[in-house]
Amino acid sequence: QSGALPRYLLLLDHDMLPAKTILWHSVPRMEREHDLAFLQFPQRFYDIGGKDVLYAGNEIFFDGVQLNRGEIGLTAFAGTNAVWSLSCLFTIGGLQYGSCTEDANTGMVAHTEGYLSRYSRLQLAVGQSPQTVPDAMQQRMRWSKGALEMLITQVRRSMPPRFLCPDVIASHYSDILPPAPPP
Repeated sequence: QSGALPRYLLLLDHDMLPAKTILWHSVPRMEREHDLAFLQFPQRFYDIGGKDVLYAGNEIFFDGVQLNRGEIGLTAFAGTNAVWSLSCLFTIGGLQYGSCTEDANTGMVAHTEGYLSRYSRLQLAVGQSPQTVPDAMQQRMRWSKGALEMLITQVRRSMPPRFLCPDVIASHYSDILPPAPPP
């Protein structure tokens, strides 16, 4: 509608090339689920040929972890290839800078405020993968540092998150927390 304010925001890294249909696939789903903060798509790369020796595709995360998190409404925001509800972003104060992984931190804040997130396996944007081993390792080090920063921040909060505190924390930190002891 002419003069209507936008309700959704497509977030992409500078090297990502979106399919023309990405919003066509996103907006109806966002319209159906009013408590949906964002819809995350996988991060895929056009320049990986043959073997993915640097594991840039991160298929276990996107095709396993994210798929399962999406079923319970706790998909991690990967910083790119996601459509956000502007209403949610305004409610939580926008992108949550102050961490080297502002994307994951923003998703965590949305979850703690009671918003849900979903994952779609559709490959609707592709970009350029890290090109060298040092580039790939630097990226993973930033992800690890950001996860620890967020965990420390959560522990320091005077009040626990309002929404599924144990589930949110377990979901976001499953890679660095030790397994629970058997009952």
